[in-house]
Amino acid sequence: MMGDHRSVMEAYLSATYTSNLTMRNNAMGDADRLIAAGLSCIDRDLDPHERVRRSLAMQAFRLQGSGGMTGARGLAERLGGLLVRRSMRGRTRMVSPSVRLIEARDIALLVLRWRQHNTCPACLGRGHPTIGEGREVIDDTRVCGECHGTGRIPLERLVRREHADLALWLASEIDSMVGFAEVKARSLLSQAV
Repeated sequence: MMGDHRSVMEAYLSATYTSNLTMRNNAMGDADRLIAAGLSCIDRDLDPHERVRRSLAMQAFRLQGSGGMTGARGLAERLGGLLVRRSMRGRTRMVSPSVRLIEARDIALLVLRWRQHNTCPACLGRGHPTIGEGREVIDDTRVCGECHGTGRIPLERLVRREHADLALWLASEIDSMVGFAEVKARSLLSQAV
C-alpha cells in the first residue's frame, strides 16, 4: 500500500520528539535520522554562502514539517538577511527597491506564514467555488474568483506591491531549500541501510 512508508519529513519530525536516542548496529533509529538531517547541512568543501543556505534549508524543512510556526521568527531573521542582500544586488533588475532589515524580516515572516497556511478561504483550496450557499457540491465550470483556480492565497496580495518580487523570490528559494534538505536526508538515510 502506498501510505505504509513514512516520508523523510515524518521520520525526522518523529525523531525530534523522541526521548530514545539509542544507537543500534542492525537497525535504523531516531538517532540515525537526526544525524542524517544534521549531516545534510555539512560539507566543508562548500563556500560560506552555500553553508548558510543549507543550514537555512534544515530550519525551513523542520518548520514546514511541523505545520506550526515554532522557530519561524529566528528563521525569518536569517532569511531577512538574504532578502536584504538580494534586494541590494538586484536593485537595477528588480521592481523591488532595496529593503531595510526590519522590513526584510517582516516579509520573510509573512512568507513563512503563507507557506504554512496558504489555502484559499473562499474555495477551501479546491480552486472552484461551491454551488449554492453552504453546499459541498463543487462547480467545476468556474474557477474561484479569489485564488483564480490555484487553491492558494496569492502571495503578492499579502505584501506591498514594491516587495512582491522579493516575496515571490523568497518563497521559491525556500521551496528549493526544503526540497534539497529532503533529498539530501533521504540519500544519507538510504546509504545507512
